Formats: sequence, C-alpha cells, structure tokens
Amino acid sequence: MKRFLLSLTFLVGFQILFGQINDFQIRKYRNSNRKDQITTPVRWLSQDMARKMTTYNGKKHNKAGAVEKLDYKLLELWDSASAKWVNSEKTVYQYNTSEKLMTDSVLVWDVDEWLNDYKTVFNYDGWGKNTLISYFSWESTSEIWELIGRDEIAYDVANNITSSVYSNWDKSKSLWIKITKNDYTYDAGKNMLSDIYFEWDATKSLWANFDKFEYTYDANGNLLKDAYFVWNKLGSRWDSNDKFEYTYNAKDNVSTITFQEWIAGDWINGNKETYSYDAQDRVLTMIYTVWDKTKSLWVNNLKNDYTYDAGSNESLITKSVWIVREGKWVNSEKDERNYDLTMKLEDVVWPYADEFEAVNFTSKPTLLLSSEWLTGSSTWQNYSKLTYTFVALGTSGIGEIGPHYNIRIVPNPATGVVNIEGIETESYEVRLYDYAGRLLNTRAETGQTKMDISILGKGFYLLEFISEGTSLGQKKLVVY
Repeated sequence: MKRFLLSLTFLVGFQILFGQINDFQIRKYRNSNRKDQITTPVRWLSQDMARKMTTYNGKKHNKAGAVEKLDYKLLELWDSASAKWVNSEKTVYQYNTSEKLMTDSVLVWDVDEWLNDYKTVFNYDGWGKNTLISYFSWESTSEIWELIGRDEIAYDVANNITSSVYSNWDKSKSLWIKITKNDYTYDAGKNMLSDIYFEWDATKSLWANFDKFEYTYDANGNLLKDAYFVWNKLGSRWDSNDKFEYTYNAKDNVSTITFQEWIAGDWINGNKETYSYDAQDRVLTMIYTVWDKTKSLWVNNLKNDYTYDAGSNESLITKSVWIVREGKWVNSEKDERNYDLTMKLEDVVWPYADEFEAVNFTSKPTLLLSSEWLTGSSTWQNYSKLTYTFVALGTSGIGEIGPHYNIRIVPNPATGVVNIEGIETESYEVRLYDYAGRLLNTRAETGQTKMDISILGKGFYLLEFISEGTSLGQKKLVVY
C-alpha cells in the first residue's frame, strides 16, 4: 500500500525540517503557505509525522543490522563567476553509545573556516524514546553555546507522541518560559486523528487554542482528508480554514490531492496535484494545477517528472513550469540523487535528512545535486550540492562540535605538546581517532591540561573528550 507525505509534514516534523528552531514563533504561521505546498509521494504512515520530531522513532532510523552511520552532510553552492563549488553549510551528527543521535550541529562557512552556528541536543529515557530536545545557538563573542529553548515530548503506552511542549530559556532570570504546545490523538491503527496547537497565555496561566489539524481515513488506512481549523476567540469555536482531500487508484496509490479554502461559507478550489505511475507503482509524473475562477477549470502550473535507478531509488526529478502564452512545459529545475547501490538503507544509521525525507529510496544516499534551467542559453547550471558522508558503527566521525563545552587545542596545528582548554571537569577520558574515524588510543586524564603528541605522525586526527559516559566534545588536531 502506498501512502503519502502530507504537505504539513514540515509542521509536525519541525525538528527534521529546521534542524533546530531559533525563533519558535514560526510555528504560529504554520499554515501560511499550505495552499502553495506541493506534496511528494512516499510510503507514508501518519504515525511518522509525529515521530519525526524525535528523530530515531521515525521511519528512517538506526536498524539492528546497520553497519554505518551518517557522519555529516556538506552543502556547497555553485559560484558561476569562478565556476567552482563553494562551501556553505555543514551539519555534523554525533551519537551515543547506543548509536542514537546525541547532537546535530550546524556550521557555516566564513571565507576560509567553519564557524559554529546552532545545534540540537537529544535526550532519551530508559526505553530509548526521545523525551527532550534542547536548542543552542553559538555566541561568537564569548565563544560559548547558549541555550535558547527546548521541547519536552510525552508518549502514550503505544509509543505514540501525545504532546510536545516548547519553552524558551530566559538566561537573565534563569528560568523556562512556556511558549507553545501540540497535542496529538490517534486511532487504534496508530493513524493520527488530530494535532492541536496551543500558545501559552501568561496572563491567565493556561494554554490557549490557536489552530488544529484533523485527519480522516478510509478502511485501508489511506488518508482521505486533512482539514485545518483556526480558533475563533470571540465565538469560542473552531472555524474551518482549508483542507486537502485525497483520492486513490485501485492499488492504493494516490491519484489526486486537492486543496480548497473555506471562503464566505463555501469551499473554493485552490490547487490540485495529479499523479501517474509505472507498472512498478513508482510515480512517473506529478502535475500541479491551479483553479481558474473566471473559467471554472484547472489550469496547468507546474510538473515533476521522476526517474529511477537500477535499485528503484528516485534518482532524478525534472521540474517544469507551464508557459501559458506558448502552451507548453519549459524546464525549471532538477534534482539528481546518487546512491550506493551496494548498501541498503537498512544498513546505515540515517537519523534524518529532510532533502531525502519525501523521496522513494531504499539504498544508501550519497549525493543530492540541484540545478536550474537557464532559458537564455537553454542549458542546466549547477545550483547546490549536498554530499553525505558515513562512517562505520563503533567509530567516531570527523565532526568536531561538542554538546557542552568550548574545547580548544592550543596550538593547532602543533607538534610536541599541546594545551587542552575549556574542559571544566576534573576527570575525563581522551579518545584519539585517525582521520578515517578509527580509534587509535584511549587514556584517562585528571586535571591534565597538557598532552604530549610527539609520537604522532604528521596528519589529521580527532580528539574526543568523555566524562561519565557523555561526550564533552570533539576537536580536530593537525600534527605537522
């Protein structure tokens, strides 16, 4: 049975799509572009929408038979003037001893070096469920990670997420300020029935309704309707705002997704997506049309054409726009995805990567290349490139962003002896890795601030600092 990723996945799965939330009030406007969203076919279970918030409870997580884990992803942008790829952003993933995601840290490229930007820290309960997500931003002046917010997540006995409460950290008062809350309900089949969003009313000390989504399904568990409501304070009631309605073919593949808005007591067409499939039930085309009110008909607007590799992974999406005056489709953008066909997705720890979240694939992803169509020269020009780097389980990757401390190695590059600065605990363990992530040595330290590296050969190394089973951070060391 084929299911579909809803247009509103970016709402419930905010952690996946944003990585971390600097201004959580963005959720206040979570419906602002629903009518312009284009959904993408995937094997979808409504339960995943909420579970994506917790990373490892989602459909792409650490499997029992995994042999590799995602270490980092690198975003590069194309500089047409120099005809070269230029570093833009890097996301580094760190894991605990159970290979569950511990932190994801985002760095931005500044001229000739990577600078910390923001990071997310995940905490789990004794059953391995992610119950707390903390958000940090980098304070460049004092060179420390500043706590800015957190999500507290609750579950029912069936492991469904029932609520998520977001709070901001007020460092001037050293207390948490409640901001928003989502409550979720499910049917017996674990399909999400509702997602109610609240904002904290500090004057009344209570959660105030803001908006909600309600979902209905057919007997096969296919989503039929995704309805959005806003809270009418004056009338103390929920008012309809818009809805998506879904139809399916005989194989339970979605045929159409129609968006309508509630205007002046009537449902008004907005846009529609129509899908076609090949003999293997893989999406071939998606045509996005908009409703012409004056002519009372659907008018072409956008189109996606899908291509698959030998492993049935979605390898190419060619996007086109409809030129009315010419009456034809014209190239606009394309996304090319590469995979390692020798490894299945089940073979790797894949915490999340929103660029692949709504894609049909079963093999290990390695690259996402995006291009744009230049009408004047009728050629494709590079736009962005995302490269995914994996390392073997049981090893530490090349990432060097730590969750708690601003650790420094001085000097660096170095030879002979280096000073370790920024560790505030007396006893800790130092793990030395080579550039490939292989563990070379482990030793305990007690208040030691100097380290002899004279026995190391020239090259790149990674030092990880551990205290009471928790990683204090990782730093790259260059020996010359």
